[in-house]
Amino acid sequence: MSIISRNQLLAPLLAVVAIAIAPAAARASTPGDISPAQVLNTSPLWADTKSYHACNVVNVSTSSQSISLEIIESDGSVLASSGSSPITVLSGSSTEISAGAGYVGFARCRVTTYSGPGTIRANLTVFHANTDGTYQTYAVSEAR
Repeated sequence: MSIISRNQLLAPLLAVVAIAIAPAAARASTPGDISPAQVLNTSPLWADTKSYHACNVVNVSTSSQSISLEIIESDGSVLASSGSSPITVLSGSSTEISAGAGYVGFARCRVTTYSGPGTIRANLTVFHANTDGTYQTYAVSEAR
């Protein structure tokens, strides 16, 4: 085989390798990055003046998990959050944040996990206050 024919084969081969490697390079992360797979969202749900949004999370793993919770308004602003630092949810335990009564409109729950989405289950629930002081579930949206 001559040098010319090797070079003619080498260029297409390098092009194929570059195409195969480029997507991996584009997905490369730096320490501290959160992948989109670690951020779970619910569909938005409507609440009126006599109901409220609650973001509920349970740790289904065998170890403590660090998470952040937010209830996001339809315009993207944060109605409620678990705070500026991640919170720890013990194995088998659950936690909840709520937007409180008074917000009327659509909202969704965003959960950020710092280990992996398989460690938690989450949902957004709209609870309605009954006249007797009890609460009724109006709607539930599972995070995915």
